[in-house]
Amino acid sequence: MGLFDFFYGNSKILHKEVKKMMGQCDGFLHYSIAMSEGSKKDLMPLLKNKREILDQIQSIHRSEGKLDGQTFLALKDLKKECVKSYNEYFNYMGRSFEEEYTPISFKIDDNE
Repeated sequence: MGLFDFFYGNSKILHKEVKKMMGQCDGFLHYSIAMSEGSKKDLMPLLKNKREILDQIQSIHRSEGKLDGQTFLALKDLKKECVKSYNEYFNYMGRSFEEEYTPISFKIDDNE
């Protein structure tokens, strides 16, 4: 058991945040890859690489039910990269990444 597991292993809040970040990245990558197939083909390798990383993280989360410290940090980095890409290439409406890609279930839970 690593130090990360000791402090955060059973935290419901952390588990919820992991699911939220994975949902945000998944939504963004789904949209951005679809948009890039036609008009932004130069971004496809970068976006597909991010998709592969997210798929690996989701696979680990499904099989183990949680993320270890290293994988959690990889997810945080991936989210930062997704936010950066969103702001640079896909923010057409002037909304924040959080507003645009937070799954609705997390928005409802936050209002309760």
